[in-house]
Amino acid sequence: MDLVRRDIFLKIEYIYDYSPMAPVICSRKYGRDCMYSAGHEDGRIPPEEIFAARLDALVYHEYLDSGYTIPNKTKIIEADVNEPPWDRRVPGTVLYAKPGEQLYIHVMNGDKEECHSFHLHGLKYGIDSDGAWPFGVVSQDGRQRSDEILPGQQWTYVFSATAETIGAWVFHDHVRNVQQNVNRGLFGGLIIRDPYALHANHEIPIFIHQMVGVSESSQFESPRLLPGESFESPPGAFTSLQTCNYYCKIHGPSMSGQVVVEPGGSADPARPVQVSMRDNKFISETVTVGPGGKVRWTNIDTNDHIVFASGGGAAAFCLNGRAYVGNTPTIVADSGERLRWYLFNVDLGDTWHNFHPHSARWQLPVPPGSASDVHSLSPSESFVIDSEAPPVLRLPCMLDSLQCDPPVDVCRVRIKGDFLVHCHLEEHMMAGLAGLLRTREYIWINEEVAKKLAIQLPYDDDSNSCPSVDLMRCSPKLTKPPRVVGIEHETDHHQSKHLHGEKK
Repeated sequence: MDLVRRDIFLKIEYIYDYSPMAPVICSRKYGRDCMYSAGHEDGRIPPEEIFAARLDALVYHEYLDSGYTIPNKTKIIEADVNEPPWDRRVPGTVLYAKPGEQLYIHVMNGDKEECHSFHLHGLKYGIDSDGAWPFGVVSQDGRQRSDEILPGQQWTYVFSATAETIGAWVFHDHVRNVQQNVNRGLFGGLIIRDPYALHANHEIPIFIHQMVGVSESSQFESPRLLPGESFESPPGAFTSLQTCNYYCKIHGPSMSGQVVVEPGGSADPARPVQVSMRDNKFISETVTVGPGGKVRWTNIDTNDHIVFASGGGAAAFCLNGRAYVGNTPTIVADSGERLRWYLFNVDLGDTWHNFHPHSARWQLPVPPGSASDVHSLSPSESFVIDSEAPPVLRLPCMLDSLQCDPPVDVCRVRIKGDFLVHCHLEEHMMAGLAGLLRTREYIWINEEVAKKLAIQLPYDDDSNSCPSVDLMRCSPKLTKPPRVVGIEHETDHHQSKHLHGEKK
C-alpha cells in the first residue's frame, strides 16, 4: 500500500509556574477539591499546597507550520469544561492519524538547557526514528543525533500508520532520565483512528500520570524496605536550608512527607530524627532537622516501602496534568451518546493504576458476550474502549409515565448527573486521581408531579460548581448547626424557578 506523506510539527516548550492543582494560578476555576478530602473540607485546596506542587512543566506543543508560529489550539478533550488554555495544559498535544499515512514528525527542541527526543510506541519505524538514547543515528555532518536533540536543533522522525497500528499509542522523551522528564509533562498520545469503527459523539484521551518538578534540593532513594528495616538519609543530603519533599515510590504521592531543614533543628548526624512508615502513611509527615542533620525511616508495618526524593516539589497523581475533582477533566455529554475513551498510563514508576468509570461497561473480546467496567494499566500501557453516557436518573414511575404522554401544562427541563471516573486504588483516588463524566438529559415535568416526588431533581443550571453537602451530617454528636459547603441546596423556590423553563 502506498502511504501518503503528512508533516507534523512539534516543539518542546516550557509552561512556567505550573501547578496540577491550579494550572492557571489565581483562577477561582481551579484550586478545588469537589470530593472534600481531608484538609480540603471547604472544597478548596490551600494555597501552600498548590504552590508546593509547582514546577516548570515541559510539553510537546503542535504547530501548524514549519516555522513554529501558528499553534494548534484545538482542545485535547472538546467536552472537558475544566481544560486549561492550550498554553497551560498537560499534555501539550494529542495527535490523530489514519491508516495509509506516512507521518513525518518534525521535533524542535525549544528547551534552552537540556537535550530531548521523541519516542513513539506501536507504529512502524526504523532506528533513525526510535529516539531512545544512546541507540540512535548521527547526521552526516556529525552535528545532530536522532536520540538527543540539542537545544535549538530539530530532528524528523518518520512513522508508517497502517491497519495493524490502529489504536492509541503513547509518545514521550527517551533521553537519559526518562521518568524525570515524563513527570514534567513531556509526553502525549498518537491515535490511529479505525475508519470502520462506529461514530463516536465524543473522543476522550485520558492520561494517568505523575507530575513533579526538578530542582537542586536533596535527591536520594532507599532500597526496598521490608517490614522492620530502616534507611538513613545519605551524608550531605540536608546541608542547606530547604524543604525536601519525598514519597514512597511503591505507593506514590498519596504516601508523602517533608523534611524541613532550618536553624534550630537537630543537627547531630549521630542522632537522626525518626520517621515511622505505616501502611500508606509516614509518621510524622513533616519533620525538622538542622543543617547537617539526618533522618532515619523505619518500616513498622506490613507493606514494603521505598523512600524516594526526586529533588523537586511535592508530587501529584494527575489526569491530564491536573489533580482533584473540580480541576481534573469534567466531561459533559448527553445521555445515550457514544463515548470513545483513549486511556494512557504514563506513570513510569513502580505504581500501577486502573480505570473505572461509574455506570459504564464495555464488551470484552474474550470470552464473547462478557463485559467489564475496570481495566488495569501497567506503566506505559494504553487501550481504547467505547461506552455510553448513562441516564441521569432512573425516573420515578409518576415522572416516567409523564414522558410518554405529557399533558399541556408541562415544561421541558434539563437535569444532570455527575459520575466519577477514577483509579480504583482508593488512596490514589483520594489523592486526586479522579474526574467526572457529567451527563445531561431533558425531561417533561409540571408543578403537581414535582411536589409529589420523593427526591429533589438534579436540575442542570449550567454551573460547574462542587456539589452542596453537609459535612457534619454523619457526625453522631452533632452539637452545632450543619456546616454546608458548595452550591445551594435545591428548594421549592428553585424547583419553581426551573419549572418556568421551556413550555410544551
